[in-house]
Amino acid sequence: MNPLPGDCPFLNRLREAWRQGQPTLGAIATIPSVQTVQVLARSGLDWIIIDMEHGPVDAGTAHAMITATAGTPMVPGSGRGDDALACQGPA
Repeated sequence: MNPLPGDCPFLNRLREAWRQGQPTLGAIATIPSVQTVQVLARSGLDWIIIDMEHGPVDAGTAHAMITATAGTPMVPGSGRGDDALACQGPA
C-alpha cells in the first residue's frame, strides 16, 4: 500500500473498522458504468474497487466512476494499490 499524502478520513474510517474486527461490505466494478457506481454508492456499501485490469475501464472512465461516489461515505479505489487515487473520490 502506498503512503497517503496527508489525511484521508474515508480510508481511516475503513481501517478503524477493520482494526476493531468489524466487517465492511463492498463491490468490485468491472463494467464501465458511472450510473451503476452512483447506485452502489447510495446503497450503503462501504467501498468499491474500480477494476481497471479485468474489465474495459480506462483511466478517464475510472475517474468518472470514482467521482460518482462524491457525497457518499463510500470509499472508492482503483484496485491498483494507489490509496491516493481513492482519496480523490468523495469531497
